[in-house]
Amino acid sequence: MDGKFDLGIGLWFEAVLIHQALSSTPADYRRLWNTGLDYTIDWGNGLHITGEWFGYQTSEGFFEDASETSLFGALSARYPLNIISSLQTMVYYDIKNKHWYRFLSWSWIYDDWSFYFMGFWNPEDIQIFNTMNDTGLYSGAGFQLMAVFNH
Repeated sequence: MDGKFDLGIGLWFEAVLIHQALSSTPADYRRLWNTGLDYTIDWGNGLHITGEWFGYQTSEGFFEDASETSLFGALSARYPLNIISSLQTMVYYDIKNKHWYRFLSWSWIYDDWSFYFMGFWNPEDIQIFNTMNDTGLYSGAGFQLMAVFNH
């Protein structure tokens, strides 16, 4: 279920209920929800700001209390420097584990090429963007450079 409303400020919500009775999953039910708002401030080239809340719960039954819960708050800002480059920052907060996640990126687009320089400063035991081998792509502090060809 989802909804989107443009009331000067953009507002939205999304909710998902998943039932999977698999032997490989610890719980049969997963509930996910997201709610957010966004607005572009008339400053310079336009500063776009987005705020979101994301929740995740697992349980054995539809009406049972959650056996696992995660809740994240996020704030993002994007500022176009000109027609081909922009700066973006994202800050997440893991409410359960009291961890901050920080990302900063600069992008530059020219013809079929996109270039990105990204920096991050996150916990070592990252809880978002997990992979199956217990390592996180953006865990700890670091940077990443990317060149993307779009054809």
